[in-house]
Amino acid sequence: MKYVLSQIIFTGFVLALYFAFELIRKRDLKYRENKLFIHVCVWSAIWSFGFFGVILQTVPDKAYLWRAIGMIGTIGYLISAQFLICHLSRVKKIYCYLTEGFSLLGIIIYFFIIQKDQVTYQLGEFGMTYSFEPTIWNNLYIWYTILVAFNQFWLIMYMIHRPKAQRTKVLGKKLLIIELAMVLGMVLDTVFPLLGKDAIPGSTIGQFAGLAVMYHAILFVNHSRITISNMSEFIYYSLDVPVLVYDEKAELKILNDKGFSFLGVDKEDMEETSIGELFAITKSEAFSFEENSQSIDAVCLYNKKECSLNINKIHDDYGDMIGYIIVVTDLSERIKSMEKLKEAVNEADYANKAKSIFLANMSHEIRTPMNAIIGFSEILLKMDLSNEIRGHVEDIKWSSQNLLTIINDILDISKIESGKIEIVESNYYVANLLNDVRLIIEPQAQKKNLRFHMKIDEKIPNELYGDKVRIRGILINILNNAVKYTSKGSVTFEVEVLEKVYNHIKLQFRVTDTGSGIKEENLSTLFDKFERLDQKVHYGIEGSGLGLAIAKAYVTLMGGEIKVSSRYGEGSVFTVVINQEVIDESPIENKYLHGKESRSRISDFTIQNTKVLVVDDNPVNLKVAKGILNTYGLEVDVALSGVDAIHMCEDYNYDIVFMDQMMPGMDGPEAMWQIRKLNDHYKSQGTAKIIVLTANAIKGTREALMDQGFDEYLGKPLNIDRLEALLCQFIAKENIVWKHDISSDEGEKEALTKEMEDIQFIKDSLPEIDVDLGLSHCGGLLEDYLKVLEITYKYGEKQMNELELLWEQKEYKTYNIKVHSIKSTTLNIGAKEVSEEAKRQEEAGLKEDYEYIDKNIEKLAADYRKILSRIKDVLVHYEIISAEPEEKPGLDDRMVKHMLRNIKTSVDAFDFAKVFNIIEEMKKYQLSQEHEETMHQLESLMEELSVDEIKALLGKILGE
Repeated sequence: MKYVLSQIIFTGFVLALYFAFELIRKRDLKYRENKLFIHVCVWSAIWSFGFFGVILQTVPDKAYLWRAIGMIGTIGYLISAQFLICHLSRVKKIYCYLTEGFSLLGIIIYFFIIQKDQVTYQLGEFGMTYSFEPTIWNNLYIWYTILVAFNQFWLIMYMIHRPKAQRTKVLGKKLLIIELAMVLGMVLDTVFPLLGKDAIPGSTIGQFAGLAVMYHAILFVNHSRITISNMSEFIYYSLDVPVLVYDEKAELKILNDKGFSFLGVDKEDMEETSIGELFAITKSEAFSFEENSQSIDAVCLYNKKECSLNINKIHDDYGDMIGYIIVVTDLSERIKSMEKLKEAVNEADYANKAKSIFLANMSHEIRTPMNAIIGFSEILLKMDLSNEIRGHVEDIKWSSQNLLTIINDILDISKIESGKIEIVESNYYVANLLNDVRLIIEPQAQKKNLRFHMKIDEKIPNELYGDKVRIRGILINILNNAVKYTSKGSVTFEVEVLEKVYNHIKLQFRVTDTGSGIKEENLSTLFDKFERLDQKVHYGIEGSGLGLAIAKAYVTLMGGEIKVSSRYGEGSVFTVVINQEVIDESPIENKYLHGKESRSRISDFTIQNTKVLVVDDNPVNLKVAKGILNTYGLEVDVALSGVDAIHMCEDYNYDIVFMDQMMPGMDGPEAMWQIRKLNDHYKSQGTAKIIVLTANAIKGTREALMDQGFDEYLGKPLNIDRLEALLCQFIAKENIVWKHDISSDEGEKEALTKEMEDIQFIKDSLPEIDVDLGLSHCGGLLEDYLKVLEITYKYGEKQMNELELLWEQKEYKTYNIKVHSIKSTTLNIGAKEVSEEAKRQEEAGLKEDYEYIDKNIEKLAADYRKILSRIKDVLVHYEIISAEPEEKPGLDDRMVKHMLRNIKTSVDAFDFAKVFNIIEEMKKYQLSQEHEETMHQLESLMEELSVDEIKALLGKILGE
């Protein structure tokens, strides 16, 4: 029995070393658990070797030496095992430090329990055995081993119950077997000697049994780790797509779990299943190919799904083909998505086409009435009108043009989205472009008390070639934003030439403001459509978010670039760089006040001996066009249809035919071709010209219509400058009579000097008024500004009298309407302070803060009348009105009845003092004869206080 037991222990010694060498051979030392396990193996070998020697000894002294060697292995084994289990359990580091530190106490205990007086040796049934003396160190050793075993047991239970990973729980169960084997062995050779019984080397055998299980556990850990050797296995079984492996004979050998379920294959019949039984393809289609791989589409016969088969050849180390691997991709969901996407694309295309058709029709339908409004305005402005009526007509034209701008913006953003934005290039004067921008932006800046600076590079050429309209739109959009989002400080507009190459220049426009700035994270979305930033901060500032998107699209289309830099809270800098062709290299003069283009609304030429025909199905359009063309001295006939136009052209050879594009029945192009066939006068390249009229603003319209045979294109509403250019182009030069030489620089300079002197005089005469602001509201024309001043003076006193009367009668709601009118009137002439006070009173009225109105009406009236007095001096200076005292202002019938109604209410309340006040107020006005007689009757009845007769008189007049 002695030799059998010793051979078992010696076998444990040899296998422990084998386990260690095996791990070293596999070079798995980069992982900590492998290093720790090698330590455990070494200590286990020493443990087994020492107690192997103890059993074989017959002399106690030699047995003592062998046990000393064995105990070194025992303590080392316990410490290493503790470290290993701590590492595998992934318990908190603080607990690891405590338990690992405790296990190191075994080193100290070892030196005391190894003393000769601690153990008694004797021969027994199993060879040399021993028993412990009942000393404190032997007891400490027993408690030490128990606590180490307990700590390991707790860590193992933690692995089984706490972690979420299933493999950690399995590992914990394996380690639990080790723990039970060691505890059982400790009872035999640690507890028995403590009780005075002979020790049986059970823990030595138990620790080796545990070591064997631990070796299996370590292999389990290594196998669970992804390595080069097991990577393919993990990937193969983890893939959520079917994977099939065929040998060189095209027989199915391997199929992953997903393949079994997707293809409906039984594991027993796998090797007998051919490729043709799985997919709707033949064996040759699948495996007969020259390249290393191929992809084919096929239908899975089991579930009828569309699939893609990626077939790759497998080669061994010698380059021989040994099989095929097929990866199956389910295309059914992708095909459904593609079908849905295709449907969505078709719907989007249909919607886009519908939108284009709608925009074309909308453009035509909206521009047709706009043509009438603007056209009639043009006709009226060419007539001899009173100043008041001319002012109203100018307002109509201005408002119509603003509405047309909004329509164009909507159309522009739609054309940008569809890639159909149109760039129309022509010669233009830079000075006129900059002046247009200044006239629009400067008043807005002044209204907000901002400083507006323009810095113009003197090297800028006088005349360039490009799309002036689009460039102006870009600049106005950017400058509008700068003014809108700047509450104080300044807006600076700089223009300079960056470089010049031959007849081309790179022009830079820079807009700098001291406004709210832009956050860095918002810069990337700044030019997106409908994008408005910091809406809480900028609440109340109007805007759709289209301006910058349109500006960027224009700049990009012209091959330029637009950049922005900003510091939040300090301001922004927008930079636009575009290339332009130079027409006139002479430097720009007078900065932004220069150009040879006429500023007059009245035509500078007349046309004689020329007859034209206008064709349109809309009678209003015909009336507008005829009125405009008549101002040039043209003889104008009209036709309401294409058929009528053909008959009229048969009877007369017109010099120009203006033909509407879209008409019911026979449209413009068809009528044009019929007219072309009449005679040589009308044929293509003939004497007569046929110009198409259209409200269609979509890109390509002009080219398409001219390809159909029209001589030119004229948009609606009629653009007067374009119309005049076409008339000058197509009418014989001898039939054009110029009123004056518009290119006379000397006369232009004299007129400009005289105008500047007049403006300075007005500024000196009206110190309370911002004359530049007033001029900007009149398009910069002094003549129009004087007309506005005349209207303001003519009706100003009447306005104020009516306002005071309404205040006296406490008619605050009507008062609010009247003060609103005064606010607008005074702002139009540039009287900002009076306008602001009127605005404050209007706001007070809306809030029913009538106390504010009561306190401030006298100041408003005094300031307004002071301005009216100064305006009168200006008008007298220009002989617009006479210096003689004027008649009393008139009072319209509506206001008279309003005051009579207040008299009746006061009589009913027996408030006769108020009645006398109203009568005295009415005496200040020029009344009709009928109303004068009524006033005399009232005064007579008031003297007698005949209340009933007064009521009867007022009831008769008021119809009540």
